[in-house]
Amino acid sequence: GPATVEYIELDRGAIGIAVDVWSLGCMLYTLAFRRHPFGDVHGTVSKLGILNCRWSIPSASSYSSNLTAIITQALESDPARRVDVPGLISSVTRAIADASEAELTPQRGEQGFSAP
Repeated sequence: GPATVEYIELDRGAIGIAVDVWSLGCMLYTLAFRRHPFGDVHGTVSKLGILNCRWSIPSASSYSSNLTAIITQALESDPARRVDVPGLISSVTRAIADASEAELTPQRGEQGFSAP
């Protein structure tokens, strides 16, 4: 079935902007790599994996270092060190400025895009 975003209660403090940024990191990772950063090979999200912040960018990734840096900043385990919204906007702006037109245009068969 289709993937769903699930809430896992971890009792790690107040829900706020840092949690929203972390959630955005999870969504970006999932959109880019078609699996949850804390999911196992069967797609099951591990609470222990989240608590221990066990995830990695797949070694076969063809995405820009800017995108992987945004994901890495958003998935920082320590909320106090996690990128804030102005920092996230700055990173996204830099990624767009650094990208060429070819990088911004999905190519037939590229990972993460479906061709018409």
